[in-house]
Amino acid sequence: MISVGQKQAGVTSPETGRPRFLQSGGASVCVILTIYAPSKQIAALAHLDMGTAFGSSVRALVGRMGLVEGDHAEARLIGGGEGISENIFEEIIYHLSQAGIAVAEARIKSSADMKRRYNDGILINSETGEIFELESLPKDQLHPDLNGPLNAPVTFASESL
Repeated sequence: MISVGQKQAGVTSPETGRPRFLQSGGASVCVILTIYAPSKQIAALAHLDMGTAFGSSVRALVGRMGLVEGDHAEARLIGGGEGISENIFEEIIYHLSQAGIAVAEARIKSSADMKRRYNDGILINSETGEIFELESLPKDQLHPDLNGPLNAPVTFASESL
């Protein structure tokens, strides 16, 4: 399994011999973005916060996945918080549409979920595109980087493609 920290991204495919699962936790008010291209069996996961450059991050993910015009891929955005993350979701969705990626799901956590499920995570299987929601990962599996530069694109986890 490839762990993706805050302001990081990962891309993997079972055909590369790399782990087929990507996971990130500690979403709190951050947004976890997954992109899956079924014909290529390739998955990407990014842990985005308000200080992330969304446009260049989406372009970096699409490039790292090797997607070209006409490739079918769909995205899911999960996390954030009601009343906090709507603008982040809108901006990410805009950049995904510019890249030709359909958004299959965009789910902002409600206020009640924010209190009950603060540190949730997401895991994606690159072989099937299946998403698993992980409730409150243990603190030793969280990888926050609150000191990263603002408005910078994501960096890629070392184990990813």
